[in-house]
Amino acid sequence: MKVVSANFEFLASHGSRLVQLGGQAERYFEDDPNTCLLKLRQFGEVLAQTTAAKSGLIASPEEQQADLLKRIERIVPSQPFRLFHQLRKAGNRATHSLSEDRAEALRALKAAHELGIWFHQTFADRRFVASAFVSPPSPIATSEIKTVSALQRPAGALKPVGVSAGCRQIEPHTGQPGVSTLLPECDWVYFATTARSSGTVTAEFVATQKIIVRGVYNANGQRIANVQHLTPGQRILLVHGGPGTPYRALFSGTITAAAVPVRTAQHYFDAFLYIDESLHEQLKADGYDPDPVLGRFTGISLAAVRDLRSATIVIPRPYGSPNTIWRWDKIRSLMNASPAHPTPQPR
Repeated sequence: MKVVSANFEFLASHGSRLVQLGGQAERYFEDDPNTCLLKLRQFGEVLAQTTAAKSGLIASPEEQQADLLKRIERIVPSQPFRLFHQLRKAGNRATHSLSEDRAEALRALKAAHELGIWFHQTFADRRFVASAFVSPPSPIATSEIKTVSALQRPAGALKPVGVSAGCRQIEPHTGQPGVSTLLPECDWVYFATTARSSGTVTAEFVATQKIIVRGVYNANGQRIANVQHLTPGQRILLVHGGPGTPYRALFSGTITAAAVPVRTAQHYFDAFLYIDESLHEQLKADGYDPDPVLGRFTGISLAAVRDLRSATIVIPRPYGSPNTIWRWDKIRSLMNASPAHPTPQPR
C-alpha cells in the first residue's frame, strides 16, 4: 500500500523507501512517538547509504550507521551532518528507553524534513524550494511544549519548541489571534528593502538561483557591516520590508562556501560569490546595483532553502542603524522585549 506523506513526497524521485519511512513516522507520531523515532532513524540510515552510493562510497547494508557517517563526513556539510547524528541518537534512545516523548519526535521529524531537502537539492535539483514543514496532528499542549527548553520566558514571549541541529524553531507572537507560525532561528538576519527591489522580485531570484544579492562594500568604499563575519555552514534568515511596510520572512537557508570567493587585495569574503554575468541584465532591470567598489554583482549562495512566505510574524529591525545584516541574537532580543509584538500597518 502506498504511503502518503505531508512532508516527504518530494523525495519520491529517489525511490519509494524514503517517502514510505517518512510517511510512517508521521502516521505514528501521535499514538506511538517511540515508533516514529525508530522510523526516522531508519530514514536517516537509508539517506546516509544513498548519499554514500551517489558519492562513489559504496555502503554495505551491514555497516553501522555511526561508522558510515564517519566515512561520509568529508563530503557532507556540517549542518546536514549534525542532522544525521540527531536522527541516529534519537532513534537509539527510543530503542533503549521506550519513551513516549512527542516533543523529541517532533524535533526529529523536522530534522528529517530538513535533511531530505539538503539531499534533494544536492543530488537532484539545486533550485528546489520545499514547502514549509507541516506538523502532524498532536495532543501536545502548549504547557508540554514549553518544557522542551530550559529557557524561561514571560507569558506571551517566544517559546522554543524544538532544536534542529543548530537551527531551532520558535513559535512567535504574530499579532493575530489564532495564528501560529514556526519561524527558524538562525545565525543571521538579512533585511532586504523595497528600495533595492520588490519583495516579489527578491523572492523569485532566491527561489530560482538560491542566491541573496548583496554587495560587500558601500558607496564610501567601506565594508558593509558584518559581511566579513558570515561563514559557510551558518544559517541566514532573509526578510523583506521597508518604510511603511513591516519586515516579514521570505526564506531561510544555509550559507555555502563559494567556489570562487570574492576577494580583494585587502579583504577576503569566503561566504560571497560573483554572480554569473548572464544574470547581470536581469538584476539591473529588477532594480539591483552592482557592488560600487567591485563593479560586479555579488551575493550569498544558499543551500537547504526553506520557503517562509506564509509566515505572518513581523521581524523588528533595529532603529537608527543602516545595517542590513544582523546577528539573530540581537533580533531575538528585540522580539522578546515586546512579547505582544503588534503587526504594524503600512502608512
